[in-house]
Order: sequence, then structure tokens, then C-alpha cells
Amino acid sequence: MKKYALIMAVALLACTVLRAQDNVEIFLNAASHNSVHPVDGAGARIYDSDHAGDNYSDSIDYWITLIGSCDSPSVFRLVIESLDLRFDQDGLPCEDTLFIYDGPSITSPLLWYATGNYYDPLTYSIYASPSNTAQALTIRFKTSHETKVDPSTGAGFVMLSDCSKPCENITPHIDSIFYKTSNGDIYEFGHVKYLFDTASHMAWDSVLLDSVMVIDTQYFYGVNLCMGDGVIFTGHCDYTYSTGWYHPTDSTTRFFWDMGTTDSIVGIGQTSAFYDKYIS
Repeated sequence: MKKYALIMAVALLACTVLRAQDNVEIFLNAASHNSVHPVDGAGARIYDSDHAGDNYSDSIDYWITLIGSCDSPSVFRLVIESLDLRFDQDGLPCEDTLFIYDGPSITSPLLWYATGNYYDPLTYSIYASPSNTAQALTIRFKTSHETKVDPSTGAGFVMLSDCSKPCENITPHIDSIFYKTSNGDIYEFGHVKYLFDTASHMAWDSVLLDSVMVIDTQYFYGVNLCMGDGVIFTGHCDYTYSTGWYHPTDSTTRFFWDMGTTDSIVGIGQTSAFYDKYIS
């Protein structure tokens, strides 16, 4: 038997990102509460308090609206750069909550929220929806008066606004079953295995002033094939559907199969890969 390790990489779309140039700073506080801030394509940086780095206050409920000016195909969005919300003394989430609404007020549809124990890092980018032609996003930050862990408030949030082509997150998977072929015909199936290997090398340690052995552990998926076997792999992807601008599927996704040689198989909707050139 000869063992081959194969890797599947998937690319969905090339997303053009125009990041904020930090030429505008906006603070969500009593002075800015219920105000409207037009921002251009260069974007803005938004903080939860009077000064960057300050902890937020108890018992507040402030909101502001940002109006973007993005040209298609880019869309106005907010990017969560950092987030730190508190828990109460029993470890339960407080009412300290960050909300983002799809429109010019807190009565607009809720797009996203985060509390002390809920934050989905896959949705750190929040886009205005296709129906939001005004490109308005409202940020609301509400905190409670409950007794919390010390310190009672956290660092809060920092956001960036910018214009970006919407992209969903994509996670590729190689299916656990593969098929062995001979002369193009399937003769047996097998299981893709989760494997690991170790390699070691000597490296200079500047503290010990001596050479030490460094062990690298490598994790990968692999299969066992007989000499001359061909193979059929199948795969699929998991997708987020958070932006509302498109609905990715396997049939619209470009799959890239690296067969562990100089060959690769690439195609839109290419959820399977047949390869018969493992001859030695």
C-alpha cells in the first residue's frame, strides 16, 4: 500500500474590501445619542464611550445611525473589531447588549446582536440588506444596573464602517467515504482517515544558548491506495447566509482539488474528483 495525503481547498468569490482609513471617529455616548452621521467610502471608527480604551458605563441606552455612501457592487457594512461585555456575579449574561438595526432607527429590523455570553465570530461583518437603499445602519448599546463581576463593565466595542462586496463564510469538507478504482471502474470503497505525523529538527535556543530538538506535529486527512489505483473523492461545503445578498450553494461554488501531485481538479460545482494517475 502507498499512502497519499490529499487536500481540498475551496474558493467562493474574490471579495474586494475597502477598509476604513480612520479619518473619522464617532463616539456613542450621551452627547451623540440619537444622532445621524453620514460617512463616506473611507469609513469611520466607532467607539462605545467618550474616549477610546475607556470602559463603558452602567445603566445607559444610547443609539446612533450611520448613513453609508457605497457604490455597487460594494455594500455599506460594520465590522466588529473588538468586543468585551460583562457577566453578572453568578456568571449569567447581563442585559449589556449591543444591537445593530437594518435602517435609520431602533424600530428597524434587527440585523445582529451580542451579549456577555453570545457572540458569533462568523458574523463579525454586518451588511446593510438589499432592501436598505438608504444604506442606514443603527447601532444601539444598552447596559444594565445589575451587580456584576469586578470590574462591573468591560471595554465595550470598537467597530469600523466601510464599503465591501458581501461575502459569505465557507467551510469545505471532504466526505468520509471515498472509492477506489481500477481501469476506471469502482472496485471498493474506503474511509478517509484523520492522521497525524511528526517531524523533528534541531533549532538554536537563544535562552539556553544551545541547539534543541523541535518536534512538529502535522495533522491531515489521508487514504490508503494500492499501487496503480485510481480514486474518487466527494466533498461539500457549509455556508453562512448572513449578508442577504446572495445564497451560495455547492452548485455555484468553485472547488479546487489538490491531488497531492502536480495535478489539480478545478471546477464550479466540482463536488467530486476522479483521479487515476497514482501509478507508483
